[in-house]
Amino acid sequence: MVTGGFNPRIREENSTNPVWGFPNPEGLPFVSFIRIRYTGYRRPTPKAFPVAMIHDSVPIVSRVETDQSMPSYNQILYHIVFRTKASECVIPQEHERELYAYILGVIKGRNCKLHRIGGMEEHIHILSDLHPSVSLADYIKEIKTASTRWMKQSGKFPYFNGWGTGYCALTYSIKERKAVYEYIKNQRQHHTKESFRDEIRRLFIDNDIQGDEKWFWKDE
Repeated sequence: MVTGGFNPRIREENSTNPVWGFPNPEGLPFVSFIRIRYTGYRRPTPKAFPVAMIHDSVPIVSRVETDQSMPSYNQILYHIVFRTKASECVIPQEHERELYAYILGVIKGRNCKLHRIGGMEEHIHILSDLHPSVSLADYIKEIKTASTRWMKQSGKFPYFNGWGTGYCALTYSIKERKAVYEYIKNQRQHHTKESFRDEIRRLFIDNDIQGDEKWFWKDE
C-alpha cells in the first residue's frame, strides 16, 4: 500500500507506446512513477503463474482527465474472476462470444479498457483496466447485473439463473499483461488439467490472499 506518493517523470512520446507497440492516442504523454515509500513487502513472483503486486517503475497506458485541474493516471490491470450461481455449467460454448461482446460493451460504457475475456461454461475471466472514477465493486456489479439481464432476455442461456455473489480480483502491472492475457486466452486448454475449484485455490495461494476461500463459492 503506497503511503508516500509518487514522483512523476514525464516525457513526451507522440508516435508509439514503447511498452505495447500501440499507437499513442492524441499524443498523450507517458509517465513513469517512482514509489517514494510503501508499507508491506515485495511478494515473490511464482514461477507457474507470474504475479506482481508492487513494481518500482511502471509505464502507463493512458491519461484520463477527471478534473480540469488534476489529471489522473491509471497504471493497474485487474484480473477478475466470477462464476455462475452454484457453479452451474450454463454458458454454452456456441454463445459465449456473444456474451463476451455484450460485456465488452458494458466495460466500454464505463470508460474502461478490456484486454482479454474468456472462461468456461461456469465462470468468466476478465483482464481490464479501471477508470479512476469507477470503483471496483460497482464495476463488477454493473457487469454482472447488465449481463444477467441480457442473458435472460436473449433466450440463448435458458438454464442461467444468475451469477454467484462473490468474485476474485487480482492486481497486476502492465509488465504482467502478456502472461495473464495468454492465461485467459487458453482457459479451455488449461482446464483439461485443472478444475475450476483448484484454479481458484491456486490463485489465492499464488497471490498470498489471506483468509478462507469459501466466501468465493457463496451464492447468497
